[in-house]
This record gives sequence, C-alpha cells and structure tokens, in this order.
Amino acid sequence: MTPLPVTVEEFEAARPRLLSAAHRMLGSAQDAQDAVQTAWLRAATAPSSPPVDNPSAWLTTITARVCLDELRARRRRNEAPLFADAVPARTRGSWAPS
Repeated sequence: MTPLPVTVEEFEAARPRLLSAAHRMLGSAQDAQDAVQTAWLRAATAPSSPPVDNPSAWLTTITARVCLDELRARRRRNEAPLFADAVPARTRGSWAPS
C-alpha cells in the first residue's frame, strides 16, 4: 500500500482553516463541509510522489480548487446558494401542516 501524501493528523490539524476558507469562498457552511471532504478524498487518492513539503498549503490549494470548481458549476447551472436568512419564516396557512 502506498503511503498517503498527507497524514490524517495533518489533515485534521488543517481542517478548521480549510473550513473557514471554503466557507468564505462558497458562502455556506454545508457547502464548505462538502468541499473540505472532497478535498480530503482528492488528497488521499493523489499520487505520493513527489513528496509534499508543506501539507497545510497543499491541502489549502486543493480546497480552493474544489471551491472554484463548485462556483463554476453553480454558474453553469445558473443557481445561487440558498442562505438560511432567505428562507421565509413559517406562518399560519403556509404549505406545511401545523
């Protein structure tokens, strides 16, 4: 089995910063979680040569590219994220049963 380019411990140490960067780029905590998970999958399946000198920077680059891919996909699909404050408050007589 070939070794991973980064260890799980290095990824977990970088995760809060990766989530913060992804959230700023995508505007949604859920989309940021998805992007960081996708970044881990890409990092874990990447070839291990040449060795990664700065795992934190490498993971940040992967996460940023995943976010850019998501933003491009949104533009192609002509969609915008649905933010929690854009969801109307539930009122009596709305579509949901009381």
